[in-house]
Amino acid sequence: MFITFTGFSSDNCLSLQGNRRLLVNGYAYNIVQITRQTWLLAVCDLIIEKAECLTPQASVFLFLSFV
Repeated sequence: MFITFTGFSSDNCLSLQGNRRLLVNGYAYNIVQITRQTWLLAVCDLIIEKAECLTPQASVFLFLSFV
């Protein structure tokens, strides 16, 4: 699975390559960047939260599967 976090135009070359696409529909660079950063931090928090609920061996496997 390939997830893209892009902005500006929905038909940009990077956005079209992803199986799952998260697009910030806007052209203000700072708004696009801060929104992408917020999404990425939320994904990191979900991974950490899931890893904390697992055994130590399972959390290492979960981490390595995302690398």
